[in-house]
Amino acid sequence: PCRKVGAHRRVRAADIVAYRRETESRRRSALEELPARDQELGLQQPMARRRALLDADALYPAGLRNLLLRLADRYLFTPLWSADIHAEWTRSLLADRLDLDAAVLTRTRSVMDGHFPQAIVTGYAALAGDLGLPDPGDRHVLAAAIRGQADVIVTRNLRDFPADRVAPHTLVAEHPDAFLAGLAGRSRSGLVEIGPGSGA
Repeated sequence: PCRKVGAHRRVRAADIVAYRRETESRRRSALEELPARDQELGLQQPMARRRALLDADALYPAGLRNLLLRLADRYLFTPLWSADIHAEWTRSLLADRLDLDAAVLTRTRSVMDGHFPQAIVTGYAALAGDLGLPDPGDRHVLAAAIRGQADVIVTRNLRDFPADRVAPHTLVAEHPDAFLAGLAGRSRSGLVEIGPGSGA
């Protein structure tokens, strides 16, 4: 609905918002249907989504964080994190960016947890003490990955998660670039779009 003012038509802001929401809902539905159609046509074999624990250094850069969350929202993988990981990346970001308001990051964390409630891993603290890693400060990350039944730890600090320390737990550690490339390779439907601003 609109009304004409002089030679122009004016559309209500509420109608624009409703239209955008409807368009986004249709777009998501279409994206979710594509893998199933590929499978019906024999173009893609069914595959399980990887469960990926996102380390603090993968959540620290806004561009990378937003990209990973967008891809998780498209059901390309199941994201995992913990309260300790949240505390680590927000603390580091506030230390490096004095212009940032802590309330903004608290809000970001709340939105992430609210949108992906299954991502929050708890009850892992007891596991951390028995784990051996080059940096004892990273034991909580591996413990959360084990507790969350992750397949992969997405981290830029690969040297802190040696293969011989994570493999016994049926885990691998992957750099974000390798993880994203893997998603692109597994997505026959072309759902992966690495666009502007996605870099760290």
